[in-house]
Amino acid sequence: MEQTGDRPSKVYVDSVKKVSQNGEAALKIFGNYPDSCTYLQGVNHRLENGEIHLQLTALRKDMMCTQMLVPFSFVYEGLTEKEISGHSKVIINGTGYTY
Repeated sequence: MEQTGDRPSKVYVDSVKKVSQNGEAALKIFGNYPDSCTYLQGVNHRLENGEIHLQLTALRKDMMCTQMLVPFSFVYEGLTEKEISGHSKVIINGTGYTY
């Protein structure tokens, strides 16, 4: 939940895997936040030049936090089966990952 004073932060993606979520194809994204106060704000996608692009945005709470990588995983269900099956790579925040 976004709160007053929260500011943009980084998301470090390690890998992406194609999964089935409720009988539908989805992408499971594994990575790390830079600290224990960072959280995922949102995910947007677009298809561009035959590629799937995801933009992950994160916010950091304005408070004292442990400065260590904090693992996360997130299942993105915003793509169709055809979009996921028709590709083997996704561009997340400008970097390509195969699945």
